[in-house]
Amino acid sequence: MNVIGMHAVTMPYIGGRYGYKETNALMLKNMGRYLKTVPTRTINPLREGNFYSVEFPSIVEGAELSPLLRRAADRFVDSGQINISTTNDAFNMAEQPSAMYTGRWNAVKRTLGAVFHQAERFNREITLLTTFELAYNKLKNEPKRGINGVIERDSNGKPVMRTEEELFEDAIDEANEIAALTLGDFTRQMKGRAFTKPLFQLLLQFKQYAVLITYALARNLYLAMGAPLSAKELETMRKTLEAQKLPKDVVEREIAEIE
Repeated sequence: MNVIGMHAVTMPYIGGRYGYKETNALMLKNMGRYLKTVPTRTINPLREGNFYSVEFPSIVEGAELSPLLRRAADRFVDSGQINISTTNDAFNMAEQPSAMYTGRWNAVKRTLGAVFHQAERFNREITLLTTFELAYNKLKNEPKRGINGVIERDSNGKPVMRTEEELFEDAIDEANEIAALTLGDFTRQMKGRAFTKPLFQLLLQFKQYAVLITYALARNLYLAMGAPLSAKELETMRKTLEAQKLPKDVVEREIAEIE
């Protein structure tokens, strides 16, 4: 559900800014980078019996990247953007520190939690790197703008272009902003207090985002294939058309078109 959510919410948001063709092509490229790390980080250690060396796939830690993308990937890791769900969940150790290290149930919980964390990390790695690269390529050909969108100009009236460092930082900020807006952070620390009770924590652990996305997708499907307008709304529209003294067949035609 997390992966579907990334395609249903994040991809259209990025595509609206940088073009859907470019966005999808680069997302697929980054997915390929992710999958290429499976043999070296996961399969080979398992085959060799080095179970303590087994790691989840990762673009930022295992893929071959250009110097620019490597610098961006390191920034995302250092700032905690990649591991945001794991980092926040770790704060739960303050509540029951010993329970986090002992007991079969906690071991099972940590194992299952790792899978959900990895799904979140998969989304964030692809989202952050895709957005950074698209933003970098676009902004390097555009002049600087003020907060109100006005182009900055020098004393001769020529547009001011970004320096290499400004370009890098603006692309990083754009990636962080889009990840925050579309992926959010629904770990326990970011939930309402009512959802932090033990039962709700278990039922909604890493699920709040999926619940919201499920509702959004179900409602979109309903609006597309079901009845987007209520009977009361349609009746109001019908009365509005009839008040205009339109012929009955015209009213029926327009109501049918509205539906």
